[in-house]
Amino acid sequence: MFWKKWEPWLGSIRKFSRLHSAIAFASLMSPHRTGIPSVGIIWNKKLRFWGEKIGYPERFMEPDEMDGAKAAEILIAALGKPCKPTREQMLPSLQAYKCFKKYIKLCHPESESLPLHKQLCAMSLGCIETRYKGTNSVQALELSLNGGFRNVHADVRLSKEKTPVLVRRWHAATYRALGLEAGEGDFQKPLPLKKLMKARYYNRFKPLSLEAFFEKLKGDKRVDGIILSPGCPGNDSFKLILSECNAHYLGAGARLIFLLERQEDVMFYRTMQYPYSLMYHYLEKETPEEALRFCKENGVEYICFKAHFYTAQVQKQCDESGIKAAVLDAERIGEQIYALQNGAVLVGSNCYDVNYLERLMNNEKIN
Repeated sequence: MFWKKWEPWLGSIRKFSRLHSAIAFASLMSPHRTGIPSVGIIWNKKLRFWGEKIGYPERFMEPDEMDGAKAAEILIAALGKPCKPTREQMLPSLQAYKCFKKYIKLCHPESESLPLHKQLCAMSLGCIETRYKGTNSVQALELSLNGGFRNVHADVRLSKEKTPVLVRRWHAATYRALGLEAGEGDFQKPLPLKKLMKARYYNRFKPLSLEAFFEKLKGDKRVDGIILSPGCPGNDSFKLILSECNAHYLGAGARLIFLLERQEDVMFYRTMQYPYSLMYHYLEKETPEEALRFCKENGVEYICFKAHFYTAQVQKQCDESGIKAAVLDAERIGEQIYALQNGAVLVGSNCYDVNYLERLMNNEKIN
C-alpha cells in the first residue's frame, strides 16, 4: 500500500533530475515566499554544486546510491521542507539583475546611447506576454505602441475572397493558433474573411484585415514606420495588396516599406508607380555584393539580413553601397544591441518592448 500511495511521485522524480528544473522550482514563489522543493539525481557535478548552494545537498543523490526506498525517503522529506535559501546561499533577483546589467555594459558599452525607440521594430505587430508571437493582432499592436515601439512589422496575405489580411502564413500552425482544424500537410488553403475575423488566436487575440489595420493607425502619431511582408505573393496577389494600400494607407501617416523575398517581386513592383519604399530580404542565395548591387540598380532603399549573417563587415559593405541595413530576426538582446551599434537602421524585436529594454539599459529595477 505504501508504494502504491507514492508511485505517482516516484514516477516524476526523473523529471526533476535536470538542473534547469531545479533552478525553476527554487525561483518560484509559494504564498509564504519560499521556493518549491525539488530533488535530483547527480548526473553532472552541477547538480551537486546546486544542492550545496541552496543549502540542501541531501536532496541530490549519486546514481550509484539511488534506489526506490531512498528516493521516496528524500522526496517525502523535501515535501515537508520548502526550499528557502538564505541571502548568502543564493543571489537575490536584484543582484542577479545587476550582474546581467554589468555584463551588458562590458560587452556592449555603447548600449546606453542607442536610439532604441527609433530603430527597434515590433515583428508581426509584437509579442504578447513574452509568449504569444506572430499574431498580427489588435492587442499585439496596442501593446507594442504602448511599449514604446515606433516601427511595426506586419505579415499580409490574401483571404479566400482575395481580401488582404494580416496573417503570418496559411499554415497548419496558423490554423491551430486560431483554434481551427487544419487539413493534411503544412500548407493550408486561405480562410474566408468572415471565418478569420470570428476566430481568435489562442482564444484571446483578434485578427486584423489590412484595411482595419490602416484605419486603426489613422491619426496615431506614435507610428513612424510600417513594414509589410507579403511573402512570395505572385503578381496578381501583389497587385491586390498594393491596391488596398493605395486606398487606405495615406491616412496612417507613417512611411511604408515592403519587405520582398524575391528579386522578381522587386522587378515587378518597379513596373508600377507606387510611392512606397522597398526592402530586399537577403536569403543568402547570392553574395552580399551581388545583392547590394541589385538593390542599388533597382532603387531598393533597405536590405534585411539574418542576425547570424550580419556582421560589422556586412554593415561596412552596406554603407559603401548607400543601402540601409536591417536585421529583423534578432531574438536575443545581444544580437539587437550588436546590430544597432554597428549601424543597422531597423532591428526587429520579437519578445521585449522598447520601454523594457530602455529600463534595462538605464539600470532601472524591472518588476
